[in-house]
Amino acid sequence: MSDIRAIDKTAHCDMGFAPSSGFLHTRALDRVSLLIAEIPLALMIYPLAFSQEREGLQLVAVLGGRAGQNDCLGEGGQWRVGYVPSLLRAWPFSPVEGSNGKPEVGFDHDSGLWRDKPDPVRGEKRFFDLGGDKTELLKKAEKFLRSCLTNKAITDAAVAELGKAGVLMPWRFPDAISDGTPPEGLLCVDQK
Repeated sequence: MSDIRAIDKTAHCDMGFAPSSGFLHTRALDRVSLLIAEIPLALMIYPLAFSQEREGLQLVAVLGGRAGQNDCLGEGGQWRVGYVPSLLRAWPFSPVEGSNGKPEVGFDHDSGLWRDKPDPVRGEKRFFDLGGDKTELLKKAEKFLRSCLTNKAITDAAVAELGKAGVLMPWRFPDAISDGTPPEGLLCVDQK
């Protein structure tokens, strides 16, 4: 489970994080939400599907042939395939609704990467510089998340239209791939 909280300039001025060394946090993911702009790259690597998630019907990249298993994860948490979906690349950052109703940069406090007193000797980074301005790293995360949110709105609208059109059906995995425990709740386009 994630505990995403907004990064606040006043409350978190001296705080920061330890960079992630891999993708071990994805080991139990059998799917991840995908953006429409990612389709050309993702389609070459992942089976694409649709899934009814908390946020509604989502376009997803299927990461594993068995429920709760990520087959894209290699030794030490390294990604074994050529393209990492944007949601995973952004982690531990994530968009969160701010107090003004607009999206802000959030951070996953369950990641184990939050630092109240980041140590630069250990490679840990601050969110804000000594003058109180966002660091380049935080600005980059903000720009990336803003781009993702813009594309997510387009993706959600397109996927909603497919749902309304009634062209989606349950995706049945062959037992040879899933050992009888396929990822549940995946949908595909009915080709008939």
